[in-house]
Amino acid sequence: RKATFRKGLNLEYANIEKEMNFFGVKELDKKPSVKLTSQETYRTVKYQLQKVGNIIESNKYHALELQKKKESICKCSCEFIKIIPDCLTLSIHKVSSNYSTNWVWALGWILAVGVLTSYILTDKLFYNEFYKYSSLLSSLDDFYCVYWLFMLNKIILGYLYYQFVTAVRKDTRK
Repeated sequence: RKATFRKGLNLEYANIEKEMNFFGVKELDKKPSVKLTSQETYRTVKYQLQKVGNIIESNKYHALELQKKKESICKCSCEFIKIIPDCLTLSIHKVSSNYSTNWVWALGWILAVGVLTSYILTDKLFYNEFYKYSSLLSSLDDFYCVYWLFMLNKIILGYLYYQFVTAVRKDTRK
């Protein structure tokens, strides 16, 4: 409890039989400590926090676990073709909502997609009806029958709305 880890933590080979309490742990999410802490350690901390019901803190360590996974996958040069989709997926997940932990990022991207789509279709940066391009309910007619843009818009917005709901849910669930 209330331990400070300035130089990381290594639980990779720990045999944990009972619950551990990571209440008040400090600096395990700071840059120097993140460099020296493994993905497996973050996974262990996340599971231990979930066991004691500290869901919001566990979400923070889930994001750090995914960050470490992204680092290990994206730096690997062996079998490059096989890792491109995983690296791309984790990178998009990071940028869109910081691994489903930041709903504000997802909301910002939803608005940005609406403004960008509006600009592509009308050549006006701040079109009064850009909100209809931020909605999943708009029709093909709103896109002047530009089918590829309609499909791209709906796929991106579907993903971003999912990230938004997931991030809000992670912050509010019991």
